[in-house]
Amino acid sequence: MQDVLDKIFPNLLRRKEELLQRIDRDSVAGDHYCSRGILPSTPYTLRVLLRLDFHNSNFRIHLLYRLVMADPSSSSSSSSSSSSFQRSYDVFLSFRGEDTRNSFTAHLYKELRTKGINTFIDDDKLERGDVISSALVAAIQNSKFSLIVLSENYASSWWCLEELVKILECIRTMGQRVLPIFYNVDPSHVRHHNGKFGEALAKHEENLRTMERVPIWRDALTQVANLSGWDSRNKHEPMLIKGIATYIWNKLFSRSSNYADQNLVGIESSIREIKSLLFIESLDVRMVGIWGMGGIGKTTLARAVYNQISHQFEACYFLENVSDYLEKRDFLSLQEKFLSQLLEDENLNIKGCISKEALLCSKNVLVVIDDVNN
Repeated sequence: MQDVLDKIFPNLLRRKEELLQRIDRDSVAGDHYCSRGILPSTPYTLRVLLRLDFHNSNFRIHLLYRLVMADPSSSSSSSSSSSSFQRSYDVFLSFRGEDTRNSFTAHLYKELRTKGINTFIDDDKLERGDVISSALVAAIQNSKFSLIVLSENYASSWWCLEELVKILECIRTMGQRVLPIFYNVDPSHVRHHNGKFGEALAKHEENLRTMERVPIWRDALTQVANLSGWDSRNKHEPMLIKGIATYIWNKLFSRSSNYADQNLVGIESSIREIKSLLFIESLDVRMVGIWGMGGIGKTTLARAVYNQISHQFEACYFLENVSDYLEKRDFLSLQEKFLSQLLEDENLNIKGCISKEALLCSKNVLVVIDDVNN
């Protein structure tokens, strides 16, 4: 079996002893991928279902495999067999189509895909009925993250509300990460069912088909409003979209994010204290310094705070090893590097700029400067 798998997945199975330590013949939960390979000189096809279980920067692979006769005369049978495998996604997008399908959500989906983030978006072709379809439930369950775009008319759709209930179930049952985006709505209106959200729920209560579900939907809206996410009001939309996509990418693929998460044991109270000092909700400029002798974990602490709150800002930058950088280059070069990162412009030239502060005027930014000696 290992020889066969080597031919099909030559790069993935270099470390066979480690990766093949567990083969589950009965069931495979979690992330699903479908692949197939024709065995040389035989009339058989090997169909393989993989589960990639990511933990920190390591992963394990579980395999469910089946050896079947290949039928060259029937392509339909093979396609129907492969369709039974569930596809996994990095992100599931929940949104109200009439509000954001052709605007914010379309741009967010494009940015996520551009960054290589496998994203599920309902193309409005899934059959509608009295309950959300099994295909949609499977997409929710097989996603690592769910992004919920809470727009003005989100609660007017029972379909969206049922999606939300299923997504929140996945927090408890599958450990899914759920992140709300409050798109031109007040989070308190979602939390307390005021404004358009209250009006929509009141209409659902008058409908015999939906009235029994309303208490569940109310609870779900309160739950999602209490989660950490993004408020789009007073934010530059393209920067907000880039920030969301970058945050998801870092959580999925960034080694530095994984490293910081591994080292949170024992510093949770310090993280909470720094976050309280930053008072993120304030519109004022805040500065917090972490001081102490070398080697006590200042950078680890700063990185952990940065990873937890960076998604709440329009732009962010973790400027590492400043002292070493200034030994080799001048301060103007450091400024240029700093502003280029925040403004996402690699060709930025600030030498002729009279007011460098104006470049970041009215932007909500987070900056961590590491290794400052004086």
